[in-house]
Amino acid sequence: DKNCTITAFNPAAEQITGFQASEAIGKHCFDIFRADICHTHCALKDTLKKHDPVINARVTIINREGCEIPISVSTTLLRNGKDNIIGAVEFFNDISEIEKEFSRKSLELARRMDVRSLICIPIIYEKESLGILAVDNVRSRRNLTQSDVSLLTGVASQMAQSR
Repeated sequence: DKNCTITAFNPAAEQITGFQASEAIGKHCFDIFRADICHTHCALKDTLKKHDPVINARVTIINREGCEIPISVSTTLLRNGKDNIIGAVEFFNDISEIEKEFSRKSLELARRMDVRSLICIPIIYEKESLGILAVDNVRSRRNLTQSDVSLLTGVASQMAQSR
């Protein structure tokens, strides 16, 4: 809801956080997720304030056992039948397995630079790696939006076709 109170909690959320739905529903989201952005750059509050969705922001939560879990967070507004905003919803996925595959040095650099969104596109020509096109949000300090991702995907596909 508008006060960041959890009103629904599915089985995937239970598995990722370690909390049962009965424990989470009615609590403030920061009491359950204990994320690194809860009190500074809350994705849900940003969506409610700016009316812009957050798409695939990387966040670290602390699960019930006290372990850090990297997740990808997306948010969108909830509206009633009269199109009035009644809250926001947050979707998240455990990205632990993905990060295991991500270069340790690249991940350390992204964390050190406080990058909240990052897109890396390999540049390969005739089976030879020429490098990586990397786009981040260091200057703007905001999450990359869906339009950013769409633009970069278009650029990447044009680069591939021009070779």
